Amino acid sequence: MKMTDSPNSPYLPVPLIPLFLVVAVAIVKSYLIPRHLGVEDSLMSSLHILRNDLPFLGMIAFLLLSRCSLRLRSVAVLCEVVSALAITWYIADVTIIMNLNTRVPFNEVINYSREGENTKSELTAIVALFLLSLAAVLRLPFLRVRFSTSPLRLVFCFCLMLVPSVNSLRGILVYATPVFFEREHRNLIALPADDYSPEQLVQFGAANPLPKTFELPGLGKNIIFLVVESLSASDSFATSGLFNLVPRFDAISSKGTLFRNFFANASNSEMGMVAYLNEVPPLRYPGGAFTAYRSFASHPSVVERMKRSGYFTAYLSGATLNFLRRGNYYRQIGFDSIEGTGEAPEFQGHATHILTSVSDDLLYQAALIRAKRYAEARKPFFMTITTASSHLPYQHPVTGSKVEKGIWEYCDQQLEIFVNGLTESGFFEDGVLIITGDHRKMLPPNPAEVRRFGDAVSSRIALAIIGKGVPAGKIDDRWLDQSSLFRSLPTLFTSEGPLRDYILMSEPYISPILGENPAFISVFSPTNKGMVRTRLRTRGPELLWTSENIPQEFSSIEKEVHSLRARLQYERNTPAS
Repeated sequence: MKMTDSPNSPYLPVPLIPLFLVVAVAIVKSYLIPRHLGVEDSLMSSLHILRNDLPFLGMIAFLLLSRCSLRLRSVAVLCEVVSALAITWYIADVTIIMNLNTRVPFNEVINYSREGENTKSELTAIVALFLLSLAAVLRLPFLRVRFSTSPLRLVFCFCLMLVPSVNSLRGILVYATPVFFEREHRNLIALPADDYSPEQLVQFGAANPLPKTFELPGLGKNIIFLVVESLSASDSFATSGLFNLVPRFDAISSKGTLFRNFFANASNSEMGMVAYLNEVPPLRYPGGAFTAYRSFASHPSVVERMKRSGYFTAYLSGATLNFLRRGNYYRQIGFDSIEGTGEAPEFQGHATHILTSVSDDLLYQAALIRAKRYAEARKPFFMTITTASSHLPYQHPVTGSKVEKGIWEYCDQQLEIFVNGLTESGFFEDGVLIITGDHRKMLPPNPAEVRRFGDAVSSRIALAIIGKGVPAGKIDDRWLDQSSLFRSLPTLFTSEGPLRDYILMSEPYISPILGENPAFISVFSPTNKGMVRTRLRTRGPELLWTSENIPQEFSSIEKEVHSLRARLQYERNTPAS
């Protein structure tokens, strides 16, 4: 017999399938994430994750219950659509977290994903998920449960939306699905202390003055800083003796100096560019933002130093500036001109690829035009160029091939054409070209790489410098990293002393997010020829070695890490003078 509800019915028809779906996803999320990250107290972490999702789950329950108790059909339909959107949002958000190990705003998911080439498929999947959720709310069977239509029940669900999270472990908040806004997060756990104390700031020299200007005695005054996406040391035979994917880069390097022990301070583009331009390893520090661009945008940069010395500064990218809001970062650190695919007129009307990028040949053509224009202005210039054609997933911008060798052959050819164009324009008569990578390519290392570089394989990238005042045909085997490149440049070719005694590599902010796990730094030391990774744990102002093979330089390393992190905290909390 068919059941009907009168206005005074004590029963509330609740959609069974949508509720089961959301609750199941929430349980799976809270169960899998702690175990995926190896958190010791996984049960407690799971409970914290569920607690932090209560506001969003409460909102979904509130909408579903309201939909069933409303008499106005138009309002009920609105609740149905909004609840379907909320269910879609939640499932998609959990999927992103489980695949990318972090929360990413939806408008950046397509670009962030390595499967960015399948944009249409991803959008179709999202639309299909919404339609299925809507069908679950509208059409699928209901379960008659003894749940009073009393307004107190709705008030209870509404109160779930207001469950506070301020007393929760702060790191877990990054896994909470927000209700109406994206929460601001502090990186580090509040125990035993969040920040360096005023006394510690003084102790570690946080307020000590930094260099304010930039000079290049004996070198060309104009600088082009070319960052080739994923230019790895292993792919340069001249650098590693392993593979020969970029022979033209090797030939170009013979015109200047090739650095065979150059290290990245991070494993992604965002943190790599921060290391270069802010001249510090992108360490997590007390009070910093979750993303590196936001965390370091207000800190001193080499761009500011160059501007004080009379340089015109420009940033040109072959990709969109909207990705991770990086355009805001480049503006805040001081570039005079900032152009990406949406700003450079030469890129308009051309096909785009991964990260909404144009092909390297178009990028280099635009760069040559600007280099000539800047040189004619008779003012020294610093132009940073970042490519994207070699970004994963591989796709040849001309043929569409997905073969790695073909991609690098194309990128290598375009690099040679660009350097020849600079030569023809007379750039090297008073200019310096720095060619390097942002990070090692994001592919599993070849066994030969592991034998050659050991644990440091993930940080090894290529670097060559050519131009006026740069020794030609020289091989430099001193240790150097991204953060010290521009600080070392003025005396790089006149001093024979060591450049870096050890390397600090900020690990991806994944494992530190849950429970009491803090951020980690990989340390590579000459003690073991850089072959063995030593991990240093940071939590607030505390440091702890988590590896048995502590390097001999541990005291100097701890002092530098404290000094860097204390200074970053001080700079973030102290207005620039």
